Amino acid sequence: MSNNLYDVLKRIVLPLLTGLDTFVLTVGEVWVIPYYREIAITLGATATLLAFMLNEASKKYMEDKEIIERQ
Repeated sequence: MSNNLYDVLKRIVLPLLTGLDTFVLTVGEVWVIPYYREIAITLGATATLLAFMLNEASKKYMEDKEIIERQ
């Protein structure tokens, strides 16, 4: 994963997905939007998966740079 992609995912995509998740849950209930719960769950799950992948990429980067002590 390139640094640019990492930065975009971390600083733009994750906050956007989590904010959109909250927005869909809130507005979906008020406006009775069909399948709003399913949409919100999908957004939340996608954000969680991306967060996990970014965390793993960060760990790998740190290990490669010998910043994290190997156990």
